[in-house]
Amino acid sequence: FAANRQYMLSNMGFIGLVPSTARVGDEVALVFGAQTPFVIRKEKNGCFKMIGECYVHGIMMGE
Repeated sequence: FAANRQYMLSNMGFIGLVPSTARVGDEVALVFGAQTPFVIRKEKNGCFKMIGECYVHGIMMGE
């Protein structure tokens, strides 16, 4: 899971691993029924693009 990942620190103080293509300003989304959170990016047209799965310490088990 750690291949092509980078560390992140969220605005709320959470640490984790995100895809290497993640950028400052991307968001972490918790999707109902999914086993992991996802990094998403808001596009200019208002839609969101899925960047990939991530690991965020403290929110992985519904905390």
